[in-house]
Amino acid sequence: MTGRSRRWAKSMRTVFAAATLLTSVAPAWAQKPPAERPGSLQQTVDKMAEARRRYRLGLDLYQDGNYDAARIEFERALQMAPSYKILYNIGLTYKQLNDYVQAQIALERYLYEGGSEIPADRRADVEKEIAGLKGRIAHVNIKANVPRGTVTVDDVVVGELPIAEALSVNPGRRKISITRPGYLPATKMVTIGSSETTSISLDLSELPKSTILERKSNPWTVPTVVGWSATAAAGIATGILGALTLNAKRDQEDKLESVGTTADDRNNARDKTQTFATATDIVGITTIVFAGVSTYFTVRLLSHTPEVGEAEKPKDVSRTEIRLVPAGPTGLGVVGSF
Repeated sequence: MTGRSRRWAKSMRTVFAAATLLTSVAPAWAQKPPAERPGSLQQTVDKMAEARRRYRLGLDLYQDGNYDAARIEFERALQMAPSYKILYNIGLTYKQLNDYVQAQIALERYLYEGGSEIPADRRADVEKEIAGLKGRIAHVNIKANVPRGTVTVDDVVVGELPIAEALSVNPGRRKISITRPGYLPATKMVTIGSSETTSISLDLSELPKSTILERKSNPWTVPTVVGWSATAAAGIATGILGALTLNAKRDQEDKLESVGTTADDRNNARDKTQTFATATDIVGITTIVFAGVSTYFTVRLLSHTPEVGEAEKPKDVSRTEIRLVPAGPTGLGVVGSF
C-alpha cells in the first residue's frame, strides 16, 4: 500500500469513527414513543433526527469525494445539534478542500471544546494533524493608511483593522482587500507559498468630494406669481360682471317694450343695469392695472441675475444633490450635481 493510500485509509477511518456522534449525544427521552413526548420535546427530537440525517449524508458525500457538499452537511448538523465531535469531521473535510486555515481552526476548536472528553491518543493524533497543517499555511502582515477597515481574503471577511498578528492564508494566489466607508477599496493580489511570510501595504483613497453651489431664490418670483394670479381672478370677475350687465340690459329693454309695466319697474331695471355696468368698468380697469404690474414683475424676474453662494457643507460627489428653484411664472428649474 502506498503512502497516499495509507493516508486516505487513515482519514476515512477517522471520519467513520465519528459516525456514532449523534446517537451518543441523543437524550434518553428520545427513545420514548411519540405520544408520550411533550410538544417542545417532540420538536427537539425532530431536530435531532434531521441533524442525524444530515450527518450521515455528510459521511456518504465524503466517501464519494464530494467534499464541499459534505462540509455543508456537517456544518448544518453542527448548527442543529451542537457537538464538538462534528468539528473533527469538518476539519478533515476542509483539509480535503485544501483550505488549511479553516481546517486548523476547526480542529483546534475540536480540542478546546472537547477538553478532557477526548482520549489521549485521539488528542495526540489531532495535534499532529494540526502541526502538519501549520506547515502548509502562509502568513501575511498587512499595513494600511487607515486605522479602521474590513479585511477580506478572496472576498471573504477575515477580520477588522487593526490586525496585530500576521494574517493566516492558504498558499497560492490570494486576493487581499480592505474596505472602509467613505474610501475607495484597496486590493492587492499576492502569490505566496506554504509556510512563507510576506508583508503588504494597502492605501485607501478617500472618495472625492465636490462643493455644491446652491442657487438662491429669485426675489421676483413670488410677486410675479401673485400678480398674474390676481390678474386672472380680476379678468374672470370682469367677464362675469359683463355677462350680468348684458342680462340686466336685456331685462330693461323688455320692460320698456312691455305693456303694463310701471315706472318703478322701469327705473329699477335701469338702476340694475347701471350698477352692473359700473362694477364691470371698475373691475375691468383693475384687471388692466394688475396686468401692467404683473408684466413689470415678469420683466424683473427674467432679467434678474441670480446670486450663487457656496453651500456650508461639502457633499460627496458620489451622492446626487438636486434642488428645485423657481425659474419663471410657469415652471421650475433644477440645479445640482451628480
